[in-house]
Amino acid sequence: MKTTKLLTIMAIVILAVSCKKDNNSGGTTGQEILTMKVNGVDWVGDDNLAGFILKTNNKINIGGLKTATDEQITVSNVEVLSNGTYNINPTLFQNVTFLKDGASPKLYQVKTSIPKSRFTFTVTKTTEDNLLIDVEGTFSGVLYASATDSVVITNGVYKFN
Repeated sequence: MKTTKLLTIMAIVILAVSCKKDNNSGGTTGQEILTMKVNGVDWVGDDNLAGFILKTNNKINIGGLKTATDEQITVSNVEVLSNGTYNINPTLFQNVTFLKDGASPKLYQVKTSIPKSRFTFTVTKTTEDNLLIDVEGTFSGVLYASATDSVVITNGVYKFN
């Protein structure tokens, strides 16, 4: 049930990304930036990049794909009413996922069953744009696939405007 719900949310974010971006041919434009370190290794999103707050519900959506390693990160369903720092709380159906796809896909996330899992993002700037609010800021956290399998995300930066 949780996996189905998570995949549905990810599909919505991907659909929103497609609507937000006219050109999904890869590469960043300087206005669409999603970078981080995953377990100390540089990670740069290069496709399906998007970050915005939907004006109708004030929920943030951030996402992107690194095509070379077939990895994807998404943040969704967190109400953002102003600039500031937000923690992912899965009991409120807030989501952050890091998907390592390929032969043995693994889905990393904040889990209520693993108290040391966590993810924080900061919104430092917002810009109104029709039905969406463009965003930029930073993020970091520790996400788990299981109690013994985690990824550490540091130095995360997103900029969408």
